Amino acid sequence: MSSITRRRWMLATVAMLLARPLGLVSALSGCASSDDEETDPILRVPVADVPTEGRIERKQGRVVVELRREDGEIRARSMLCSHQFCRVQWKPDENHYLCPCDDGLFAADGSVKYGRARRPLRDLEYRKMGDEIWIDTRQVYRLAPLPDDPTGTE
Repeated sequence: MSSITRRRWMLATVAMLLARPLGLVSALSGCASSDDEETDPILRVPVADVPTEGRIERKQGRVVVELRREDGEIRARSMLCSHQFCRVQWKPDENHYLCPCDDGLFAADGSVKYGRARRPLRDLEYRKMGDEIWIDTRQVYRLAPLPDDPTGTE
């Protein structure tokens, strides 16, 4: 019986912790637990739930999405800060979003007003499927171009 060194145990532990968010743990171990199961990335919201004025928030997995109407058009926006993915809060009295992690501020249009974030809040694309709006929440984690970089390269 071989003995595991402390170093090997630490490396294995770190590897497992890093693999877990990537969904590799269940693939490598050959089994899945309820924690490792993937959540359906598609958020489905009935069009009737989106108010004519104001905002609603819906959550799918770890992603929180804000839905609102502007000039009769439905708009969807991620409520995760573009800096560290902390959940931002809409402050209607101040007409801005606040990131509680670093006190960053985003304007009502999602642009950065103050803080460490370099990218605006992510506006999300959606599809209208019958009487529902379908939003692929995976787009929140795709790198968006910087506002002053129209080519999408940094």
